[in-house]
Amino acid sequence: MADYQERPLTNESRVELLAGETSAACDLEIIDDEIYETSEFLLLRLAEPVGCGAMTGDLDVTLLNIEDAEDEPLISIESSSYSIREPISSTDYTSVKVTVRRQGDSSQPAAARVSTRDRSAMSGVDYVATSLVLPFMPGERSKLVDIEILYNPEVEWHESFVVVLEELAGVSAGENSSAVINILDTDVAGSLVLPTVPIVVSLADYESGSCDVVEEVSPGYPLICLSPCDPLYPQYAETEEICQSSNINSSAIQYGWELSYPVRSNGKVSAYLKVAQATTFSKVDTQLLETFHFRAGFNVRCIATPVRPDGHTGVPIRSASVAVHSRGVCSNPVIPNSHGALGAQSFTASLDYVEPEASSSTSNKIHIKVEIPHQDGMLPLISTMPIYNVDYLLTQTSFTKQHFCSNLPNTSDISTSSEINGFLSNDFYSGGVADPPGRVDKAVQLYRHLNRVTCRWTFEAWYELSHLVDYCGGRVTRNFDVESASNSFVTVHQPLHVSYIYAKAPSGWVSLDHQTTLEFSFYYDSVKFHTGVDILQEPDASVDIIRVGIGEDGKLAMQLRTHAKFRGLLVLNHYTALPGQVGEIIAPDTVDSRFNLRLVWSQPTYDGPVQIWRVVSRYSLQDYSGTYTLHLLACVATASQSYADSGQHKCSIQKVLSFPLQIAFQQSNRPVPAVYTLNTQFQVTNSKRFFLMDPMGAVSEEDGGDFHGVFEKGERLFGRVFWDPSQDLDSAFRIQLDKVFICAGRDGYTPTYDPTGVIYNEGAQYGCLESSNKLKHRFLLLDRGQEDVTTKYFYGLPFKANFADSMPGLAEINDMPGTDGFVMSVDPLFAMTAGQRWHLHILYRIDAADAVLQGRRRRALPDSKLGNNLLVINLQQHADSGKLPTDVTVPNPSQPEVVNERIIETKYVLNSTVIIILVVVAVLVVSLSIGTAVYVKHSNTQRRQTTADSVIVEAREENSADNNKLPPSYEQVVTTKLDHENIGTTV
Repeated sequence: MADYQERPLTNESRVELLAGETSAACDLEIIDDEIYETSEFLLLRLAEPVGCGAMTGDLDVTLLNIEDAEDEPLISIESSSYSIREPISSTDYTSVKVTVRRQGDSSQPAAARVSTRDRSAMSGVDYVATSLVLPFMPGERSKLVDIEILYNPEVEWHESFVVVLEELAGVSAGENSSAVINILDTDVAGSLVLPTVPIVVSLADYESGSCDVVEEVSPGYPLICLSPCDPLYPQYAETEEICQSSNINSSAIQYGWELSYPVRSNGKVSAYLKVAQATTFSKVDTQLLETFHFRAGFNVRCIATPVRPDGHTGVPIRSASVAVHSRGVCSNPVIPNSHGALGAQSFTASLDYVEPEASSSTSNKIHIKVEIPHQDGMLPLISTMPIYNVDYLLTQTSFTKQHFCSNLPNTSDISTSSEINGFLSNDFYSGGVADPPGRVDKAVQLYRHLNRVTCRWTFEAWYELSHLVDYCGGRVTRNFDVESASNSFVTVHQPLHVSYIYAKAPSGWVSLDHQTTLEFSFYYDSVKFHTGVDILQEPDASVDIIRVGIGEDGKLAMQLRTHAKFRGLLVLNHYTALPGQVGEIIAPDTVDSRFNLRLVWSQPTYDGPVQIWRVVSRYSLQDYSGTYTLHLLACVATASQSYADSGQHKCSIQKVLSFPLQIAFQQSNRPVPAVYTLNTQFQVTNSKRFFLMDPMGAVSEEDGGDFHGVFEKGERLFGRVFWDPSQDLDSAFRIQLDKVFICAGRDGYTPTYDPTGVIYNEGAQYGCLESSNKLKHRFLLLDRGQEDVTTKYFYGLPFKANFADSMPGLAEINDMPGTDGFVMSVDPLFAMTAGQRWHLHILYRIDAADAVLQGRRRRALPDSKLGNNLLVINLQQHADSGKLPTDVTVPNPSQPEVVNERIIETKYVLNSTVIIILVVVAVLVVSLSIGTAVYVKHSNTQRRQTTADSVIVEAREENSADNNKLPPSYEQVVTTKLDHENIGTTV
């Protein structure tokens, strides 16, 4: 089918320029059709000029691109919400009819699955669950889905369920890929509905009182959802009476937020997704949406739901969508506010000492000050400890316990934490927003540190020197003592970690991380030093009882966990101890038995190690209840001393720590064996030596520890799974790897394992275990049961994946019952585009030791425990990352390569010469269904025209063999946007 009306190389295509004219127009008719085609181009050439000395100039040919975005096949649900009355009896038939429409090119067959999801309405009780495939024949534009609504005799409030589109074939998702079906209960007296739709306004307009309906908002201010019953609503004079007559309490209205984000440069956006991830500094079900939940380019809308006095909710109403424009309050001077622009300007930090003579609460303390440039949509995180797992740090307060010295709220139970000042202060105020509606207290504290005039965050904190060392990760070295004075000249080395956090589409967070170390030398007052100790500390520790049980012999067995609060460790005896100083556990007078105490496991460090202890009674008794006393020796190490697990530790006993333990335990008639909780860890490393070390033993810092680096080309990845050493399982159980998967997300998607869908509120997620349209690649590398179904190569590069117990050089792992592993090559992972993140997902089985038949192949017992672990692989990206190897043959795009029944999409890397040419030239997009006027200009405009010149403008296709090449004479490619008029462009 023709795309345009050809201009042949004849006099009919000649364009005349009369005397005195410097340009003339010619028309090129573009033929419109409904068939979707990718971007095409044609050539427009000047030829055979006629006239007094007329000749063509250097630019005698141009390239016109024809784009067909409006014919792209899309499928969507006609409306985002439907409401239907519940049938009045069981004999009545009521259904809701959902229309699914196809837009764009309909010449090809297509299909989509329509299925229902429960919300407050339950399938089988309130409606009939539906899951069917809708086939669209060529030319077919719409389908009707009929979902039956069931009669429910119980008096309920209005309920809802969701209809979703999935498993699309031959089409892409349109604007509405899901719809909410509201079932209105007939037994409820009336439906509580807002008088009209809510609106979204900027907090700046809300505070000024000028709340009007807008189509765009600034990325620099939080957003407010105004319901029609809010006094600041523009038409409140008209809606007030309706709200009062409906008994709608404005303060009781429930709110929600939905975001849509750009997915293409041509302005296409994604379907709206609900903001479901609250953070430490924000809530997502309030009237206010914080600025760090959205960025420039996003579309935002809010949901308002009225609530009756009895707690029943009414019908949720969505606002109109507003666009977040790029004209914000604070922008990066180098990168303006736009979708995808992430600013990471450098911050400044200083460390100084407040002299003891100063008459204030900060005297004789270390002062840390951090200043960070602000960009709209940014959330700064500061900590003296490394910042990992941003998703968990922002959403789960339990992950902030180690960040004492940070601007994160801390929930630690350490007794001295109240004396440690973080970087958040109620007294600090630099011009930020004070207390808008719906903002949580921690956000109020946070934004007091932002000056919106200078676009700069300022955080300050003051610390005791001992706190800086004990809780903030700092290190102090003594240079020399001052004779006849109570001070010393010391140097403080303080790590500082700063992360700039931005919202990531469609969910999650992007962090830009910075790290530095601050150093400062000064005279510190009242610091007492002794041999090997930089700062005199009072040793302290905490004790937790983690398990109490009765063994088969009827004896009491306890496991205790201690956490040292000093540099050193706890021991039972030591050569530096005084006579009579020994670690032991003393039973109460009512318990007629002595107890054996031994160390089971210890962290290989002197920096506040966690240690596991085992206590076993020597005799079997009926009642073990009472108050026990645990005595342990505090062995203090010097600041410069490295940990070494070789016999007696080179530390010095400073005191005996005593801990009372309340135990209330009576033995049953038939003793029950202790029950273990099998918690596992998954590690990857590039070190074979570390891989073969027994994780149940102590590992020194020189051994490498856990691997947190990146893998480079040519390296092997060693992965192993083992249970937590603190469980003291010895050889009672064995662990076996069954399957190893590897996958990569599509369009920035991060695979997660959430089969119930309650953790991330995104439905059931199975990581790499199950095929999904969100995964770009997914391979099964190892399978003990079916080795013939595994993937061996990717783009011609071998994975070389093997279980460790099948390789002679790694057979030592058979001697570790609590460990199993595998090895693979990372070279195939570098065949993709730079920045692609790969994820490993393993399946393993834990059986009793007697389940072993031979090697690691064992039968699956009914009481076997199954588990899985998922982690990301970090790759070292180089300049050539993403380029296919020269010896790899790229498959034909029309014949996609099939790997493990999944089609791997092949993308070609454009020749660098073509890319350079395309960058130099401009692009001309020719409108469909219009004519495009091209003007021809004399090359010599300075001489006076006294005769008429003419030239033929030829439009034709190039040979198909040259369609991917540009002629050497191309110096300009002109593009014009779609319009309904002829557009003239001078060439």
